[in-house]
Amino acid sequence: MSTVEVELKGLAMVRIVVIALLVVLAFTGSASAECAWVMWSRVMIGAPSGESVDSWDPLDSFKTRQECSDSERLMRAKVQQRMKTATSDRGIQQVVTLTCLPDTVDPRGPKR
Repeated sequence: MSTVEVELKGLAMVRIVVIALLVVLAFTGSASAECAWVMWSRVMIGAPSGESVDSWDPLDSFKTRQECSDSERLMRAKVQQRMKTATSDRGIQQVVTLTCLPDTVDPRGPKR
């Protein structure tokens, strides 16, 4: 086998590997674009003493971002008074918010 033939076979192998990688990347990209969505509730409570609580809790999951957003709007409409900042007689403030995030995002941060 001549040097030219070896080089051509080597280039053909490189081409096959590159094509295979592109196919894998194409399927990986479409799979991640179809991730699920999670509606999160964030409750922040603050006391005059400076003590505070900030917690995130998953409420529900959805197949699409649109489904999650639609459900979020419905829930906001149902509990609009509870979504606003409320102050108790003792000066404790509570804020509740809803947020839709991809299932790959955890607003609580990394697990410890």
